[in-house]
Amino acid sequence: QGRHMSLKPVPQTLDDIAFLQYTGGTTGLSKGAVLTHRNIVAAILQAEGWFTPALTSIGDLRKVNSIAALPLYHIFALTLCLLAIRQGSHLTLVPNPRDFGQFIDVLKQRPFHMLPGVNTLFNALMQHPMFKTIDFSSLRLTQAGGMAASEGTAKHWQAATGSAMIEGWGMSETCAIGTNNPVTQKVFSGNIGLPLPGIDIAIKDDDGQSLPVGSSGEICIRGPNVMPGYFNQPAENAKTFTPDGFMRTGDIGIMDPEGFTRIVDRKKDMIIVSGFNV
Repeated sequence: QGRHMSLKPVPQTLDDIAFLQYTGGTTGLSKGAVLTHRNIVAAILQAEGWFTPALTSIGDLRKVNSIAALPLYHIFALTLCLLAIRQGSHLTLVPNPRDFGQFIDVLKQRPFHMLPGVNTLFNALMQHPMFKTIDFSSLRLTQAGGMAASEGTAKHWQAATGSAMIEGWGMSETCAIGTNNPVTQKVFSGNIGLPLPGIDIAIKDDDGQSLPVGSSGEICIRGPNVMPGYFNQPAENAKTFTPDGFMRTGDIGIMDPEGFTRIVDRKKDMIIVSGFNV
């Protein structure tokens, strides 16, 4: 029957849904974060703007090789994948990064420039007896995310590779984009950095009022990469957004006078295992 039919393109706008990115909460069923085409486009342009300074020495961004040692359904990896498509660059997929022997073999095959990962991945890599056989001379950016990076792991990583661990923060609801430390930074900072272009970060109390610099409160985010809401969850959406359009993240943080934010707690109990919320 299909032979006699013609394709009828469905017009898409920036405000149509691109993904339902499911995210685990602390209780009940996981929620589908609605990510629109506008959210995706904004997030990739924000990432491109922020990460390009680390890659300028390479020249042609099509020569960049990024390591994808994260499951592609995780928002961190998905955004990395889309950034590589945007750049026209190379992406080396590591289907099972828990097989560290094979992972190290992949890293030795060709020069790599971006290595995104979670703290547990970097730590486990360094424990492997073959770790010292990897050539890190081409590495321009070690991007930590998905979970808190530890100072001990960061110091050992920099001593072993010569690359400072750059920590950032984002959520499924924000297309993985939120804050990041400057990619030209030479040392690990211990905070989650500054908001990326077009993003506002506010520290708010339970009533949605912004708190003074240096106060502890809920990290709230607003920007073109932030979801319009959860799929078919009007009650949840009413609790998630403040009247001035910020999304409540559930993370408790403190912002310093320079605009750098440090996470100090969670509003509700949460276990994070290798970047996954449980």
